[in-house]
Amino acid sequence: MNKPAGLTVHPAPGRPTGTLAHRLLAHFPELEAQEGFRPGIVHRLDKDTSGLMLVALTERCRLALAGQFARHEVYKEYLALARGVPARAEESIEAPIGRHPTLKTRMAVVPGGKSAKSARRTLFADPRGHFSLQAVRIFSGRTHQVRVHMQHIGHPLLGDPLYGGEKGPANRQMLHAWKLSFAHPLPTDEDTDSASVCRQTRKAQLWAMGLDSSGPAPEHKASLTKDHGKLRHYRCPPPQDFIDTARACLSRSLPVVITGLPGCGKSLLLDFFRKRDFPVFSADAEVARLYQPGGDGTRILRAHFGDRFVPASDAGASGPVDKAALGAALRGDAALRREVEALLHPLVWHAAEVFRQTHEDTAALSIAEIPLYLESGSRYGCDTSLPAPLLVGVSCPFAIRKERLKQSRGWSEDIIAGMEAWQWPEENKMQACDLVINNSGDLDAFNRNALALLDALLEIRRERLEAVMFHVKDLWQRL
Repeated sequence: MNKPAGLTVHPAPGRPTGTLAHRLLAHFPELEAQEGFRPGIVHRLDKDTSGLMLVALTERCRLALAGQFARHEVYKEYLALARGVPARAEESIEAPIGRHPTLKTRMAVVPGGKSAKSARRTLFADPRGHFSLQAVRIFSGRTHQVRVHMQHIGHPLLGDPLYGGEKGPANRQMLHAWKLSFAHPLPTDEDTDSASVCRQTRKAQLWAMGLDSSGPAPEHKASLTKDHGKLRHYRCPPPQDFIDTARACLSRSLPVVITGLPGCGKSLLLDFFRKRDFPVFSADAEVARLYQPGGDGTRILRAHFGDRFVPASDAGASGPVDKAALGAALRGDAALRREVEALLHPLVWHAAEVFRQTHEDTAALSIAEIPLYLESGSRYGCDTSLPAPLLVGVSCPFAIRKERLKQSRGWSEDIIAGMEAWQWPEENKMQACDLVINNSGDLDAFNRNALALLDALLEIRRERLEAVMFHVKDLWQRL
């Protein structure tokens, strides 16, 4: 059967009713003929662990299966979502387990505990190192064995605060029994008619798959993968909450960089996203901050050029950068411009990277406006553990941009020509972008284009996530 999370297997002091054992008796009264207060129960799973379990319909089968478990002849493998990524791809864990010396509701690796052996292998590692998908085989059946052993190696299960795992997006410990192999105790002449037993077994399997009142989705049903004589191999993909937790762990912000030439409307597009509560970053605003009194840019320029661009105030302190003087000097001296860029651009890229990492797990999109992204050889987004930035270009013909710059900023023809010379030609710049938004019309046309861009960005983010999830789900569908 495929036990859903949240269902206790058998009665205990804290759960006298409503257990799997009670449900089994309600559907199969003949189980009362078995000995003990756990009729049919051959082994157990923790309440909040989902997955494959064996239940015996007859006492003969129960004893035969219990013998296989006692002799460690049953193959049991779990899927687990663990915190972090182990250094080794696979390893064997042999550590004795016993009651925690001070916390009696917990188990722990303790000297003198019962011998316990597990083997784990990493099926998928989050590129950021936040979590991993583990396949854990257990050779013994100690209480909380997988949870304790994973904590012991420093990678507790997500959603398992009892053993040090953060709750995060998980609503339970992310542990699912997904593979089970055993020798089926086929009926003998001393038992009832073989065909009758098979019919009863099939009836039990159909009922057990429907234990979840919502009804199991087909992809979460257990399946018999191999049947070699008496040896049966079962596999059961994890339930939806396990998949949803993996998806939430993989969900991350799509970093977007806006670029374009002066006057194209980059700041207008940035403001469009700001008004919709997406986190935004402006390289121009960061430079302005660096140029304020006491700013890092001010100190660097004064250290290299004295008071040429940073005049001292009456009080003797460094005043703000004289941006007009600096701009004129940069436009007239390409070597000076390259020198200043080499001094200041690393500060801007660092601020942009901090912005990106800050919003990595909290926003669908993070938007950075970086006019010289292509020209400067920016290292923004070079961290391969994070998604590659998507480059959005804002396109507008030079004639329109020139009029806007004259009217809105009061730039002269010389200033406009100088600023244009710093950047790639618009055709080359737009060809290098992943997406391009046109801003040659009025504000209504711009807003329509911006809304279409937003839809496209969110769809790209969704497709990237689903591509990774397809790979993850393929692991438990084909292994």
